[in-house]
Amino acid sequence: MKKLKNALQLSIILSLVVTTLVNLNPVYASPGTAVSVEGGGIGGIDGFPIIEPGGSFDVNIVVTEIPSAWPLLGYDFKLSYYTDVLDVYSFTIGNIFGTTPGIDYRVWHNEVNETGGYVWLAVSQMEGESGVTGGGTLATITFQVAIWGGTPLDLYDDKLSSFDPVKNDAVPIEHDAIDGEFSDVGMLPIALFSWLPSPPEVGKSVTFDGTGSYDPDGLVVGWDWDFGDGTYGSGSTIEHVFTDVGIYTVTLKVTDNALPSPAMNKLSQTVWVIPPQLSKADLVEWKARPEHKTFDKSLEMKKDGNITNSLYAYVQSLGGWLVVVKVRFTVTDALTGTQRIIETNEIGLAEYLETYTFDTALDVIPLWTEFDTTSITTKSKFTVKAECLYKDPTEWPEVWRTGAHTKTFSFTVKP
Repeated sequence: MKKLKNALQLSIILSLVVTTLVNLNPVYASPGTAVSVEGGGIGGIDGFPIIEPGGSFDVNIVVTEIPSAWPLLGYDFKLSYYTDVLDVYSFTIGNIFGTTPGIDYRVWHNEVNETGGYVWLAVSQMEGESGVTGGGTLATITFQVAIWGGTPLDLYDDKLSSFDPVKNDAVPIEHDAIDGEFSDVGMLPIALFSWLPSPPEVGKSVTFDGTGSYDPDGLVVGWDWDFGDGTYGSGSTIEHVFTDVGIYTVTLKVTDNALPSPAMNKLSQTVWVIPPQLSKADLVEWKARPEHKTFDKSLEMKKDGNITNSLYAYVQSLGGWLVVVKVRFTVTDALTGTQRIIETNEIGLAEYLETYTFDTALDVIPLWTEFDTTSITTKSKFTVKAECLYKDPTEWPEVWRTGAHTKTFSFTVKP
């Protein structure tokens, strides 16, 4: 292979390939550049055999279409699998850089983690090599089937590295990741779930809903939940109460009705559990000044740029003066049914009340936004739904919530 002239460049590549690529902006690669799982499959479909427990099969992790402008100098990936379905019989480094470790390539990480259910490999070329273009095999894993069942074979934390001589620095190569799967009991079920309220508050009930899960070739018959706080449950929908503020990984495992043994699949999502809500706000009626239109009264807007071209709503704090608010207007054309969403700027209530003085004891503030009528050429009628959005900046994460009440009104635009 052609030697790179600058040894400093190579030392930078080798020092960065494993530790910092995730923080760098990706370089352009051809649309076909990908890291993919080849091998495995669904028994009896597309020529893949049904492999009984005790049997084995190979999976290759391959890379394709590495552009000549950005030759591959290093790679790093993890591949996850279900440890109750498969065991790793062997894990071999591919020959994309050559066949001799310490001469052709350097291994930074080589691990089979049976507890976490993944294999992890990080490799770079030795100093002085010029990189590889085109494609090749990164690794080969031989799996042994432990039980009847199925598992996704998912790539994650995958990185490809090259070198930019202008920046004199390592750069990541943009690419796609294409996962695989194994099953000897038909197609795997698909786990899906959501929760309300979102985000949940500590000490209050949250409903987890897994009824959207499905099986492409059968029925989902089991839903098992791990809430990430040491508690578990079952059922397509389930109520749960988190007792501490924090970030939790909630996992739903679904099983289907396949024979001779059900197939299963999992989905994990991050759930933020926040402190009790202190700051609230909502829409109110406000008639403190005659020049301010009553909120739910029909308005006539004109294309002359005057104040009636603004949508108004009035907001009041319901506790907590750090609350930040804005109003969202959903404007619907009564004739065509088309909608547009218009939002006011966000502002802190305390900041607003310190800046402006209104003759009201209710600490109510008006929020408004322009309604663009430049494209309206004929007399048109609109309906509006207004809702208050608010958040407490002392919470983490900051979350926009919706007030309990909405207001509706209509107006006409006359050109």
